This record gives sequence, structure tokens and C-alpha cells, in this order.
Amino acid sequence: MSRLHYEVYIGRDTPLEIPILYKGLAIDFVALGVTKASVIINSVEYDSVGGYVDYSSGVLVLKLGGIITPPTGKVSTRIIIYSPNYPSGYVIFSEKTENRITLEFV
Repeated sequence: MSRLHYEVYIGRDTPLEIPILYKGLAIDFVALGVTKASVIINSVEYDSVGGYVDYSSGVLVLKLGGIITPPTGKVSTRIIIYSPNYPSGYVIFSEKTENRITLEFV
């Protein structure tokens, strides 16, 4: 089980780079046919289409400092990838999965 914690600096351009591994190897999002990635924070979805998430081979880059109304304090997040096989999305991190991510907006 991995529990990751990252700080998001409100109003700043500091991206968060989150390595996504499966059995110790980086996930190749392109090979999986990923068409979109998103992060859900307090029931609001921020995605790659809106410029909040970028994905490449095994790394998700979250750009959340520019959220207009950011949450306060620590929040659990869900990270979802979309592809032709998962058009409604496949949850890779959430408050209920073995791997979890907490973001703290400061």
C-alpha cells in the first residue's frame, strides 16, 4: 500500500509530478491508449482537457495551483484515466483503493 502526500501551492505554477507504477514499472499511458486523465477533488473533476493534468510514460503531472476556488487543508483525491477500453474512466487512486493520494492546499 502506498499513501502519497503532496502540497499544492495556491496561485503558483508549481506542477506535481506523480510517478505511476505497476509492479515497480512505470505505466505507459500511450501504449494503454489513454485519451484523458483527471483528478477529482471534493467532487470536482479537473482533467487533461482543461490543462490541469498531463500524462506521459508513467508520470502524471498535476497543475492545480490555478484552481479558482481551491479546497482548504488536506483532501483525498481520485485519479482516473480514460481510454477506449474505459470510456467512463478507470480509478487508479482513491480514498478506497490500496494506493491513496492526499493533497494539501497551502
